[in-house]
Amino acid sequence: MKAGIDYIGVAVGVFIINKKNQIFLTKRGQQATNERGTWEIPGGKVNFGETLQFAAKREIKEETGLQIYGIKFVCFHEFIYGKAFWKRRHFIFFDFDDAWSETKSFLLKAIAVANTAK
Repeated sequence: MKAGIDYIGVAVGVFIINKKNQIFLTKRGQQATNERGTWEIPGGKVNFGETLQFAAKREIKEETGLQIYGIKFVCFHEFIYGKAFWKRRHFIFFDFDDAWSETKSFLLKAIAVANTAK
């Protein structure tokens, strides 16, 4: 059974924003299920038994190497059979805001690299 196909998938994302109000984005890889090569906030699926907050922190660590602290809930949105997926999918996304990441200088460098990739 697969999340989003056989049952509703649950995912998290984190808005990581620096003091200049720049948002840290990650680029989806070629192995991604959908929207390959597009930019998004980092995050991913919630594993069975995880809290949303734990999943958000785990996903950020896995995807970026950053250890985040003090996240707060921002919003949720539903994705029901959207065109972005090439198969019928149903997900609920919970988004958080991180005010205190391990290193803001890392984010500034990453944003600078992302800006040059445009």
